Parts: sequence; C-alpha cells; structure tokens
Amino acid sequence: MNFKNVFKNCSFISLFLILALFLLSATTSAQAIASVSPEKLQVEENAKFTLDITITPDAALAGAEFQLEYDPKLVSVTKVSEGAFLKQGNEGTLFSKGTIDNNNGIVTDIYGVIIGKEMILDPGIFASVEFEAGDSSGISEITLKNMILSNSTGVSLPLEVNDGKVLVGDVEEEIPESVDAKDQEKSAGQNGFLISIFAILCISFLFMRK
Repeated sequence: MNFKNVFKNCSFISLFLILALFLLSATTSAQAIASVSPEKLQVEENAKFTLDITITPDAALAGAEFQLEYDPKLVSVTKVSEGAFLKQGNEGTLFSKGTIDNNNGIVTDIYGVIIGKEMILDPGIFASVEFEAGDSSGISEITLKNMILSNSTGVSLPLEVNDGKVLVGDVEEEIPESVDAKDQEKSAGQNGFLISIFAILCISFLFMRK
C-alpha cells in the first residue's frame, strides 16, 4: 500500500471538508442586524435626546416591525418618526408611529412597509425615537421586542437584535468580570481552532510535496 498516496487523498478530503464547513457556517450565520444607535448614551436628568433604530439587511425585504420597551421611571418617549431606510428605492411607504404608553414603558405597533416590490437596501435608519429623561438617575435598558423583518411573501428573515441603554445622570455601568472572561475564552477557542486548521494544512502541503 502506498501510504503517501493514501495520505495525499486524505489530505484532499480533509481540505474539502474544512472548506465545506466554513462555507456552511458562513451561509447559516448570514442574517440581518437591527440595533439601537447609539448602543449606549449618557444624558443629564430632564434632557431630551434621540435614539435611532438602524437596520443592516442581508436579503431583499418588504417591511419591518417592532415594539420598544424602556424604564418609565427614568425616561419617556415623546415622538416616533420614520427614517429613510425603506425609502431608498424611491418607493412609497406605509409607516406606523406606534402607540406610546409611558405609564408602562412601551411603544407598540411600530412598523413600516414598502408600497411596491421588495428590494435589497443599504444599511440605514428605520425609525427615530425621541425621549425625555426624568429627574431621577439610573440606567434604562432600551429593548427591541418582537422585531421582525419580512419579505414580500410575509416570511420572516433571520435577524440579530442589538438592544441599547441610556444612563441618566451621574451613574456608571458596572461590567461583570465574568463577561470579559467569557469573551476571552471564546476568542481563545476560536484562535485555537484556526491554528489547528492551519497546522493540518501545512502538514498536508509538506507531505504532498514529497
């Protein structure tokens, strides 16, 4: 048995499987992103400020909808307005500013729809939300609830949602040490995986040259 040829064939198969794994990972991880921008904002008590809801799409879409939750003891919503995101193709849009409930800290039924064909859009601002801080200090989470992006057939698209927070007054956010530790562990694991793949490819290349 020619072990050199066997190893060479196994190397080709291993390389093919590694490339297929990366392609599959890239395909399954592709998704749109909806975010509160800026992600973190510090304001004074009784200050007025605006947060944008941005969308970075990865496929053609026809509309979006969400609810917004916040701490009514710290901030209140005064106005919701449409951004330019759905208007990029010069198509008409139907936009709902939602229903503001500052007693319970929620704005419901915010949505926008393109009146026309779905399209692939550049990243942009879907909605702008105007707030007013109260006279108490603290940290209010700004949460995008039930965020949905859909195409013209009504199918929901894969979506990553990034919430935000507002620091009112002289407060500082405490970041748990465990969060940093998990990030470092995840990064180390990813680096180890890449190093292993690189080592396998190098060994395969050396044997195939002999």
